[in-house]
Amino acid sequence: MIYEGLLAALAPLNIGYAFFGTALGIVMGAIPGIGSSMTMALLLPFTFWMSAEGALILLGSVYCGATYGGSISAILLNTPGTPASAATSFDGYPMAQQGRGMEAIGIAAMASFVGGMAGLLLLFFLSPPLAEISLKFGPAELFLLTLFTFIIISVTVLKESVVKGLISLGLGLVLSGIGYDPISGALRFTFGLPYLEDGIQLVPAIIGLFAISEVFAFVESGGTISNSLEAKGGLKEGFRQTFRFPGTLIRSTVIGSVIGALPGIGVSAANLIAYVAAKARSKHSKLFGQGAPEGVIAPESSNNAVTCTSLIPTLTLGIPGSSSAALLMGALMIHGLIPGSSLFTTYGKVTYTFFFGLGLSNIFMLLVTIFAVKFLVKVTVVNVGFLIPIIVSLCFIGSYAMRNNIGDAVVTVAFGLLAFVMRKLKYPLICLLLPIILGTMMERGYHQSLMLSGGSFSIFWASPISKVILAVTILSVVYPMLGFFRKTGKNVK
Repeated sequence: MIYEGLLAALAPLNIGYAFFGTALGIVMGAIPGIGSSMTMALLLPFTFWMSAEGALILLGSVYCGATYGGSISAILLNTPGTPASAATSFDGYPMAQQGRGMEAIGIAAMASFVGGMAGLLLLFFLSPPLAEISLKFGPAELFLLTLFTFIIISVTVLKESVVKGLISLGLGLVLSGIGYDPISGALRFTFGLPYLEDGIQLVPAIIGLFAISEVFAFVESGGTISNSLEAKGGLKEGFRQTFRFPGTLIRSTVIGSVIGALPGIGVSAANLIAYVAAKARSKHSKLFGQGAPEGVIAPESSNNAVTCTSLIPTLTLGIPGSSSAALLMGALMIHGLIPGSSLFTTYGKVTYTFFFGLGLSNIFMLLVTIFAVKFLVKVTVVNVGFLIPIIVSLCFIGSYAMRNNIGDAVVTVAFGLLAFVMRKLKYPLICLLLPIILGTMMERGYHQSLMLSGGSFSIFWASPISKVILAVTILSVVYPMLGFFRKTGKNVK
């Protein structure tokens, strides 16, 4: 069946679907607020008259392309096209400001390719066992995982300014609590505004935090994005840079693969978690935020690994790992295919054709980048006076188009003003963003765990997975403290 799937994927029509889907995904992913989910939803009705293989390849290619495409605007304009590229802007945009935009895009493309292909290999060979492992993550395990993420931030990102970082974390948790309580259904912090009943929407918040705040900075500074009118480095240099940090590449790909296989966390969190982990383990952590190649490698390799492994619970258990995976499952159902073992036996040819189509999509990502990057980087030497109206228009279109709600546009502006002030006062934006992404899941996991245990906290260390996460969390707190006391002791002597 694998051989038959390969031959079917290499049919001219399916190759065309893979190329078109990838190119469309890259373009739509680079437009703030559009992304893979909306593009796939728009295309879904057109797949009714396509073959099952063609429909899955088209939608899967859009998914892969859009996840990578968000990095282009994140790097060149500090405007993440999708939540998956939020962390890419932390170091990608400083590289563009240094005239290294082409190099940064090369790093993002190659890291995305490596992460995507690694995730695809896991999807190929480890779908059933990984799906079983993902089922072992209950509410308690997910709560501890999010707690561990916040602890990691506190001992890495926040060590430059602990007080400011904790304030940002606290503000993010408060903002994540706006709206209905996930368990009791009570309204919180809405101040009588119907719009806030659904909570803070992630896409408008991200567009405001990174794009609109950057527009305010453009207005203040003027000039061009790049401080250099000549490009330093190039696409090939970016490709090479990716493999100069094998530890970061491998570790981030593993993080993305694991998170992708866990339903509910998703790509929005994976790129931030991988970035924080890369900074924690890097020998050049002080360079992060100033144009460190590792700061682009980590989020891009992780988020493209997620695109493939998020399909593992979707195809084997019928549990979508993301909204885009849910749309792919919808395409399966439309064509009469039911998630489960039959996809790897009775309909094995369709499934493996889809897998090889995803591989083609990852290859096309590199090809599109090679041919288009020289034109894309020119935006960094255009006067920001011409860019500001274009960026603002795209931001408002993207934030409004998600739900056709003018309130989302207002939230975009509000978060832009907040982020602009935070940047001025040097409060870390990552510490505000991550609780907005994970806060609701953390709270829901906590309450559900206590409901399952009858109020007993023992549930948080009952399972082997919980014990491992707790041990690693405690170690991550104790280890830096030991280092601090060692330095203090040496200074006393």
